[in-house]
Amino acid sequence: MILSTEQDIHAPRTNENEASNDQQQQSEHTATTNRSPYYNVKENCALASFLRERQVSLPVQLNVILTVLKEYILSRACFDPSNSSIILCSQLLENIFGMKSLHVVQVKAALMKFLTLAPAPPPPAHTASTPCPPAVSLFASSSTGSRRPRPAVNADNSCTRFRYSAQFAATVLPGGTDPDQIVTFRQAAEAISAYILSRKMHLIDSRNILIANVKDDPLGKLFGVQAFHRSQTKQFLAKHLIPVIGESGIAPHVQDDLPGAHQENIAVTSSRQMAAAAAGSRKRSCGEQAVNLTCSSHGKQARTEIL
Repeated sequence: MILSTEQDIHAPRTNENEASNDQQQQSEHTATTNRSPYYNVKENCALASFLRERQVSLPVQLNVILTVLKEYILSRACFDPSNSSIILCSQLLENIFGMKSLHVVQVKAALMKFLTLAPAPPPPAHTASTPCPPAVSLFASSSTGSRRPRPAVNADNSCTRFRYSAQFAATVLPGGTDPDQIVTFRQAAEAISAYILSRKMHLIDSRNILIANVKDDPLGKLFGVQAFHRSQTKQFLAKHLIPVIGESGIAPHVQDDLPGAHQENIAVTSSRQMAAAAAGSRKRSCGEQAVNLTCSSHGKQARTEIL
């Protein structure tokens, strides 16, 4: 048979190339699956019962567990719609995680307490290997509340001064405190800490002290959430601080991209040294500026990505 067109000539080769690419992708996917560790789940724990009821066989990869949990959480709306990085546990989830609420970045550590490494099972001889589920973002399909707003305050400048919003002053400050006082961001953060500590019996679950459960508290109404992680305090607090222009001779600047809520302190120091030149008594100056940045790595970005 004579191939009469250029398209006919190249068609078989294209099919061969597509088949080759499919085989290469399948091989790479299988290699990725094999690198992902398998785990057994400790007997007589809530996680084991949860997986057994959903017919998840052991040993199992962590991504499989996360996928099953994601389906349960989304189907039952076990999260704060205004702060979707926070999981609000049903009784079943509380039995699994051992806490009333948690941030998505805490999920993996909570699960690992019940998992032990296991050898990978041999792949079935008569079927292709099952691909490993991708890393799970619990709330990728839920609300827009997972995106953190950018407060228009230079909260990390230690020289910047603020006034509280009227709502913040009425909710957080103790009686007799001047609501119009001028404060630094650190002082405002200390006011929040003092408020939460004064109500810790109602707001803090001792099993997870990093979460403030404020659903039925005036602070929840102020921030517009049911719960928040300690690393999120800055983003909610910044919305209730009004920069004061001209205090201490410094005007606050609008910050384009506020660093993560885990950043605690930025100390800026500068000095200028003057030296006289030996020849011609000519003076010259040199300036040196040093910036010291201290960060805490806990709760990195409150990503919604679990892995």
